[in-house]
Amino acid sequence: MALPLGKNTRAGYPKSLAGACVGVTTFEAFRSSLSASGVPKRISLAGDARWKHVTLAVKMSGYDDGDFQEFIRDIGILGCSEFIAGMPSTVTPRARAALHEVLDALREQLGGELEEGEDRTLQVEGQQLNLSLQMQMNIERIFDLNTLSQTFGCQLLIVMYWRLPSWEKPPKPFEDDGDWEPTWTPKFRVKNLVEEMLVTKYFRHVVINGSPWVVSRQRHLVRLYEQMDLRSFPVDCQHLNICIQSTLATEVVKWTWVTKGAAREPEATLDTTRCLFNDFNLVTDVPLTSHMSISTSDDSRHLSYIHAKVYIRRNLFFYFVNVAVVICLICSFAFCAWGVHPGEIQGRQDTDFTVILTAVAFKLVLCGMVPSVSYLTRLDIYVLCCLMLLSMLTVSHTVLPHYFYTFSDMSALTALPQTIPGEEDLINADLYALWIFASLWVVFNLIFWISVMVLARREYHSFCTYGIRQQAIYVEQGLSTHSNASILTSTTPQEEPTPVTGQEEPMPVTPQEQPPGVVPAAWAA
Repeated sequence: MALPLGKNTRAGYPKSLAGACVGVTTFEAFRSSLSASGVPKRISLAGDARWKHVTLAVKMSGYDDGDFQEFIRDIGILGCSEFIAGMPSTVTPRARAALHEVLDALREQLGGELEEGEDRTLQVEGQQLNLSLQMQMNIERIFDLNTLSQTFGCQLLIVMYWRLPSWEKPPKPFEDDGDWEPTWTPKFRVKNLVEEMLVTKYFRHVVINGSPWVVSRQRHLVRLYEQMDLRSFPVDCQHLNICIQSTLATEVVKWTWVTKGAAREPEATLDTTRCLFNDFNLVTDVPLTSHMSISTSDDSRHLSYIHAKVYIRRNLFFYFVNVAVVICLICSFAFCAWGVHPGEIQGRQDTDFTVILTAVAFKLVLCGMVPSVSYLTRLDIYVLCCLMLLSMLTVSHTVLPHYFYTFSDMSALTALPQTIPGEEDLINADLYALWIFASLWVVFNLIFWISVMVLARREYHSFCTYGIRQQAIYVEQGLSTHSNASILTSTTPQEEPTPVTGQEEPMPVTPQEQPPGVVPAAWAA
């Protein structure tokens, strides 16, 4: 259902709707008009039992009792269905139903101008508002990449160009002091948003080839969530998903590329000079992939979106020096127990359990480096293997002497300094155990870290190949205008776009991509 717009009033909503609600400035006044209408269903709506649900829906939508005219204005801009769809999810079904009755009452006052089944678009003087919005997303910087919370900070510069609607009146040059904002502006949202720290907006009216245009530059400082696959940690590769999506259906606003002359600008760019990835490095082979398309996840409402992926690779050096080397040294200290006579089990166990407790404490510290996940990372596997080695050493120090002597012999063995028959065999067996465990420890470390590096190189190659192929597919399908031949560095566009005249090429429609953080099958293997 749609709300037709005639010539804009100063408040920005239709004259027909303004006239129907003239003199009504509060929700209570509108309630009184319903009570005095003499229509049974309106009188029932104005009753206390039903009106309390209307009040609940109104308040949870951000309106006070005195905001009735603002309420009418927003319905005129968005349309009834768009308004209902944008209500908070916490609004109860009964409150939504009551608000629907309010909209039905408004529809009746307009004499049936609001009819079910109309397109959910704004209309201007009987014509649909089907704007072509030139859109570009510039990733100016990425910072504070946190593996534990799986979040990262991002500063986006959203550049938009659209023709000034005929019912929109631009400011006069001497009146535009930099804070002018059009009555109608495109609406979009940043997906996977955790926190919006700062938003600045700037609008400017320009004339291009004799046609009035609006230029908008919006900076959004946001914190986004990114589900990471940490199975290969600390040699993992990740991509950071940054996606903006229109909240208006394509029947109202359709996104297209910013044009300069005959060339299309990239739909997304990345300023690599201002990115701080902490323990990650940017993948130079394919730093960014992006595309612009239309989401078809909702069959009844198609939305334009721009999706960019920043490809990064974790720096192994920090974790190798501060984690792997440290835990390796801690476990190696367990071999110092061979400096104690093999018959002195308690002395060796003191050393073993001290090292085990130290390794366990260090493992608890490592748990603070990654989020709680239901699988083992490669670093977890290494640490668990180290703990298994310590356990094997402790069992060996405890069991081996009992293979040569009984409990009654053990007390004499540790108390008397003289040689006891068979002691040489125990010492030799203990020495063999030292060489076996030391060899296993060295071979294990060599095999483990060589395997880690080989797998890391293979995964990195597959990761880059996937990104290059994905971007090539986007370009081939007409969803993107740039290739991955070079790293794109974003700058604020200085030139004004050349308006596209005539019939534009339709934007290809593709299904919504898989959720961020899911490893594509192309390189997961």
